[in-house]
Amino acid sequence: MVLVPLGLVIPQFLTFSASPSLRHHLFLMTPSWCRPGPSAIQTGSLVRFPRQDEVTGGRKVYLLKRVGCLSKQSLKVSGKNYYCDGAYLGKAKEHDKKGRMVRNFEWDGPVPDGQFFAIADHKDSYDSRYYGFVELSKVENRAWPLL
Repeated sequence: MVLVPLGLVIPQFLTFSASPSLRHHLFLMTPSWCRPGPSAIQTGSLVRFPRQDEVTGGRKVYLLKRVGCLSKQSLKVSGKNYYCDGAYLGKAKEHDKKGRMVRNFEWDGPVPDGQFFAIADHKDSYDSRYYGFVELSKVENRAWPLL
């Protein structure tokens, strides 16, 4: 009887990511019923949020990304390189894994209020370099790497 409640509760606190976007694959998460407020999210935080667009085939998928740049910080795109307050975040690609041209997000200025720039470590990550800013209100969980 004790295992049934644990089986219902534990999945809310753990997530596994098979994607190479981040260096870790097992994460401890805040439960979905306890959404983190904007003050709990800082540059460098790992966050999980839904995304639905043509790249996801119109399906709602959940992305786990690092907050690269927050409201009031300055995001600068120079060529294909992205910087937050002068700190290098990463480089965008010209083509996807299938060889198709990709459109890169362009910006030079402060991140708008209530939004953030999501980034991941892997060169093939689908992140803000391609879809732009994410609303902080869309964040459903904060995450911390375990493995």
